[in-house]
Amino acid sequence: WVQGLRDERPRGTQVEGAGPRERRCRVGRAEAAAACAARTFVAILSLSLLVCVEGESKPRSSKAVWNIGLCSASFDYFPAVETWLSEVAGPQFDPPINFTATKMNPFNPLIVNGLGTGLFDMVFCFATIAACAEAEHLASPLVVLNNKRAGIMADEMGAVLVVRNDSGINSLSDLKGRIVQAPSVFGSVFQAVWLEMREQGLSLMNDPAMIQFTGHPKLEPVVMEVVARRIDAGIVRTTTLEHMQLHKESHPGFDISDLKVLNLVTQGMRGAEIEPLSSTYFYPEWSLVALPSVDSDVRRAVVSALQSIKETDYPAVHGNFSGFAPPLSFAQFRDMQLRLGILKQLNGPRMECIKDKNEYEAISCPEGYFKKTAEEEANSCQQLGLDCPADMARCICSPCVKVSELEMFAMSNMSSGACTRMRNCDVIRQREVATFVVLAQNQRRNTSWTWAVIDTHLQERQSTAFLGGSMTQNESNPDMHYFNLSVNYRGTHIISVFADGIEVPFSPVLLQVVAAECSEPNTVPNLVGLCEGAENTVWIGGHYVPLSTVLVGVFIPLLALVCLGVYLLFRHKMHKADSQWMIKEDELSYGTSPEILGQGTFGLVVKASYRGTNVAVKRILPSLDRAHNYSKFRMAIRMSEAAFMSPQTTMDNRFDRSGTAEQFPGIEGSHQPMHDYSARGGGGGGGAAGGGPPSW
Repeated sequence: WVQGLRDERPRGTQVEGAGPRERRCRVGRAEAAAACAARTFVAILSLSLLVCVEGESKPRSSKAVWNIGLCSASFDYFPAVETWLSEVAGPQFDPPINFTATKMNPFNPLIVNGLGTGLFDMVFCFATIAACAEAEHLASPLVVLNNKRAGIMADEMGAVLVVRNDSGINSLSDLKGRIVQAPSVFGSVFQAVWLEMREQGLSLMNDPAMIQFTGHPKLEPVVMEVVARRIDAGIVRTTTLEHMQLHKESHPGFDISDLKVLNLVTQGMRGAEIEPLSSTYFYPEWSLVALPSVDSDVRRAVVSALQSIKETDYPAVHGNFSGFAPPLSFAQFRDMQLRLGILKQLNGPRMECIKDKNEYEAISCPEGYFKKTAEEEANSCQQLGLDCPADMARCICSPCVKVSELEMFAMSNMSSGACTRMRNCDVIRQREVATFVVLAQNQRRNTSWTWAVIDTHLQERQSTAFLGGSMTQNESNPDMHYFNLSVNYRGTHIISVFADGIEVPFSPVLLQVVAAECSEPNTVPNLVGLCEGAENTVWIGGHYVPLSTVLVGVFIPLLALVCLGVYLLFRHKMHKADSQWMIKEDELSYGTSPEILGQGTFGLVVKASYRGTNVAVKRILPSLDRAHNYSKFRMAIRMSEAAFMSPQTTMDNRFDRSGTAEQFPGIEGSHQPMHDYSARGGGGGGGAAGGGPPSW
């Protein structure tokens, strides 16, 4: 601008005393001076504006750190999502911002739920997760991955159903009765094949004998299972086979010429032919989606940073991709999820994806089929004689049951098929609640459905002779109606079903009611299914106890106590009776000189005093320690003879003539010493000298 000013200086202007770097602008006229001043003012104003713009060029972010949920995969996208964005997009803000990426299993529901809980602001994953995030949380796609595998670059992908050339499988219909393996029911490749087969009138869920889910996103092991003939077919993503062929040394035994792709599709999303082998339509590659709460400046910075990645930059080298492109539409993929039941329309514009780890919730049966109960579905493989490999996350075996236009099923016995007229439909226990489902396809939606149960055992009719009521319509399936019933009495009962008061063709059906199960020991169900004590039981301590146990535990100890009491009473009576005749030695007083009252057959009778009463005490020969007491006995005899002498032969001589004590047949044994006596009140023994017989 200064140079231009110099070139435009008016004629007659002279520059004096100025060197090459220092000149003065001298204007000869007033007009030239005014022009010079005006241009100087414009220059100063322009420089001021430039300084202001320079100071406000960096926007501010509402958050210092933005969190991104990253689905784990075979390739490393971490450098692109976290490192590159923090280095390139972060410095564009004042202060600089950072991006953090959290790797997660793509089949973990938290990857999508994290957008609603504030855990993540953005998610980078394959189409299933991106479409669910868009439907549930109004997340919008920012960019789509431009993948590069085996020299093939594409921003769209499809699913591949691969089999061996010698398997005998040439079309999707040949998968009936075969074993198929896939990453997960929530994976985009499985859902794409699922829809493709449904559009051809087939059922991926029900036609194969078994579907095995690995539970992880690695696809090469699925292909190797097909190569090893352990499964019949595998579901993988596009470019998997081409990439494995390019790196055959890492996969011993693999050769793409041994395999073939079923239902080959060559047209991509844009209508042009596409190079990768695919069995389904194409849908967007991995995409980065962001919540509406993400700042618009952050969105622009993220898009600009990712689209600036070149094929030779380190994020592209680590992730094996060529770059990022503008996003593609998920409308077709979202429509597929709605048709499969993976995505459900809620009230208003809100939608919800089925992303529970329990694959049973994601199972949807085609038209004309009915899903088994969770318990029956869990046991289906075992009932078919198929074993789910231990390293599989889940196996599904024929989870759907075919129905006609009007049929009824017992929920607890669905594997046995529909109920038929006058045939047993279900077996339940007394008071057990049974659920029956009526499928009324192609029927009028305003039909009134009712049911009734008649007890065929007339003698048992009390308060439950007749049951009945209206059916409840299923909210998600208007063709499905159900009712619950519970019967108290055992036996066979008749269930009738009516549509607008008219009995339907399959009605009536039979219901067998068996005895209820009693968990309490020693109890049995009564007539109405209530548990009561069994025969020969008694109620003790809150439980029924067998009578035999009561006899052993109560009556026998009681009998023992009675016997003990009788015995003690007997002893007491005996002791009381004996106490009248058993006299203690210290209670007898003989005085200073024993007085002999008489002489009996077995000894002397002496006088003594017992409790103030004169008694005659007869001496007896002891039965124990005879040798020890013999000397005492003889001494007592001598003392007695000294006090009482008779003209007859002395006691010593009589004893000597009579022999030893064993020779006296009438002597009773005693444990008392020889000087113990048996007393009788008032008299002596027989034959007492000096008087008549004593008074006893």
